[in-house]
Amino acid sequence: FLRGAIRGDDVSIGDQTVRAPAEVAGSGETDVLIGIRAEYIQANHVNGSVADGLAAQVVVVEPLGSHLLITATVGDQLLKVVTRADFEVQPGQTLYLVPEMDKVRWLRSSNGVMIRP
Repeated sequence: FLRGAIRGDDVSIGDQTVRAPAEVAGSGETDVLIGIRAEYIQANHVNGSVADGLAAQVVVVEPLGSHLLITATVGDQLLKVVTRADFEVQPGQTLYLVPEMDKVRWLRSSNGVMIRP
């Protein structure tokens, strides 16, 4: 999970922002947990024009046969990402991560109750 703070129509994750779904932005919550499964995140080497992407620093790259498991930091928070086995990446590199927003789970940080499935 990533910790985020709702700011109007956006959610701040450290010094980065992503657009929050309307139900989340209008939920009355100020702090949220953002659940993103590693396989539902697209990793890119360049920052495209996708507004919902997050810059992340690669910490660990684990080859697991058919895929790589990447541990990266978004601000001071750890996040796991799964890529294909031939994705070229090294610790220390910056990746731009784009979650499949329809697969993201939004929870109240105060009690873990889901705001949006």
